Amino acid sequence: MMLRADLRLRQISKNNYSLDDVLARVQPLLSGSQREWSGVELMREFDRISQTSVFMDIYNRYVPTGRFPVDAGLLGKLGIIEAGEKIIFNDSAQDAGIRRSIVSPRDALRPRATKQR
Repeated sequence: MMLRADLRLRQISKNNYSLDDVLARVQPLLSGSQREWSGVELMREFDRISQTSVFMDIYNRYVPTGRFPVDAGLLGKLGIIEAGEKIIFNDSAQDAGIRRSIVSPRDALRPRATKQR
C-alpha cells in the first residue's frame, strides 16, 4: 500500500513530494506519544499532511479486501522486472525516474520538500 501511495504522491507532485516527506512531518506527532493510532486515523493524518486523499483512497481500496497486491504492471511502470532469480531495472520505463528517487539518497535526485504541499 505504501509503495502505491509513494508512487502516487511522486506522480502528482512531479517527484517533488513523497512518502518520505509525509513521514518526516508525522514523526513529531508520534514521537513519545502514548496515543494509539488506528490505521484509519493514521491514513487520514497522512492525507491531511499531504493535502491529498491518496492514503485513504488506497486504504479503502485494499484493506476491506484483505489483499495487498503489488502487481507486475506497477513494478513494470517503475522499471522493475523479475527475470527468474534476477531483478532487472529498465531505465526507459514510464516511472523509472521515480524508482531512482525512491531507492537513491534523498538529496541525490530531488530537492527535499520543505513545506506542506
